[in-house]
Amino acid sequence: MTSHVWDGYWILGNRRAWQSLPEDLRGIVTQELDKSAMDERADVAKLSQSLRQELTTKGLQFNDVDRDNFRDALRKTSFYKDWRAKFGDDAWKLLENASGSLT
Repeated sequence: MTSHVWDGYWILGNRRAWQSLPEDLRGIVTQELDKSAMDERADVAKLSQSLRQELTTKGLQFNDVDRDNFRDALRKTSFYKDWRAKFGDDAWKLLENASGSLT
C-alpha cells in the first residue's frame, strides 16, 4: 500500500456556456463542485477501507510500506522528474502542497 497513485474524476464543461453565467452563479457552482470533489475523495477512501477489510477476511494480505523509504526509492529513479515534466511546475506545486515535498 504505497499511496503513490491517485485517480480522480474530471468535471468538464463548455467554456462559452460557463462564461455566460453570472459571476455570482459561477461562484456557487464552483463552491458546490469543490464540495462534491471532497465528498468523492471521502467516498473513495471509505470504499478503499471497506474493500481492504473485505479482502482481508478472504485471506488477502496487504503490505503497508514505509512511505518515506518508498519516496526515497522513487527519487532515485526518473519517476518524479518525468511526472513533473509532463504536468508542469504549477501542477507539481499543487501536488506537493497536498503530499509534501517529493523531490
